[in-house]
Order: sequence, then structure tokens, then C-alpha cells
Amino acid sequence: MQVTAPIQPPAPASAWAFTWRNVPPLAAALALGFGVLFAVRVLFRPIAILLLAITLGEAVAPIVGRLERRMPRTAAIALVYLGLVLIAGLVGWGIVPDLSQQIRDLAHPIAAGVVE
Repeated sequence: MQVTAPIQPPAPASAWAFTWRNVPPLAAALALGFGVLFAVRVLFRPIAILLLAITLGEAVAPIVGRLERRMPRTAAIALVYLGLVLIAGLVGWGIVPDLSQQIRDLAHPIAAGVVE
């Protein structure tokens, strides 16, 4: 009696096997991916500005609501934003001279070290 080797089943086809049938969906997915990346790149700044505006508007809404009892809504909004600009200006006026002096004080030793 002759002994034969057991018959091996064929190896299963890979799920990622290349066939021309797979090319159009893969090309569409690639184009869609690049399109989404381009859209995010183009729309990032406007969306960020929109989110900042919504956040700022919601943050000042309670103050505007309280002021609206005493004056028209437009005047209340203008007053609140004028106050915010005034506060930001005063903070900048107090910080910028000191910060610029510290940068100059830091730049002199660095420049002296580079020259040597």
C-alpha cells in the first residue's frame, strides 16, 4: 500500500487582494479623503472664528440680559463690548511696556553671546 500526503485545502484569498473590481471604490475613497482634508484646511479659520464668536456671544448674554432691563438691547450689547475692549486695552497698556523691556533685557546677553 502506498502512503500519500494529505491533501491541503487551497489558501484563502486575501481580503485585500488586488482586483480591478476594487479600484473604483478605492479611488473614490482616496478622492473623498483628499477632499475632506482640503475642506478642513480651507474652512478651519472661518469655523474657528465662528466658534469664537458664538462662545463670546454666549458668555456676555447674561450681562446683556441684565442691562436690557434698563436700556435697549443694542445699547446694552454695545456697552458690554465697549467694556471688554476697554479692559483688554488697559491690560495691554499695563503689560506691553514691561514685556518689551524684558525682551530687550533678554536680547542683549544673547546678542553678546553670539558675537563672542
